[in-house]
Amino acid sequence: MRVRVGAVVVALLCAAGCAGTSVAPPAHSQPQCKPGPLVEADDGGQVCLAVGSTLHVDLAGSGWAPVTSSGPALADVSSDTFRGSAPGDVRLTSARRICPSPSAPGMVACHGMKAWSVTVNVVDAG
Repeated sequence: MRVRVGAVVVALLCAAGCAGTSVAPPAHSQPQCKPGPLVEADDGGQVCLAVGSTLHVDLAGSGWAPVTSSGPALADVSSDTFRGSAPGDVRLTSARRICPSPSAPGMVACHGMKAWSVTVNVVDAG
């Protein structure tokens, strides 16, 4: 009898706890696309850009290779500025040496490189 009463109490508590409570499904929304200039600290990150908007890459220091785009979703505006041209994911990449080039014959050379990349998710503006 005790087990039956316990089961009834649990059922009543569940019904009372759920009664009158409705959870609205989350509203579907586009991601916020407000990227500022991309910098070295953004390495490995992901940003959102609306089609038609521009994105500037500002890698401080010297020796960075030109920034390249992996796909057609971004169009080059200049060597460090891109415009969203179509929806899709694109990776921006660059690299630089981590030590200076030898300044005289016979000096030891360092071939270590520092890579930089950011994934850009280009989305419809509307």
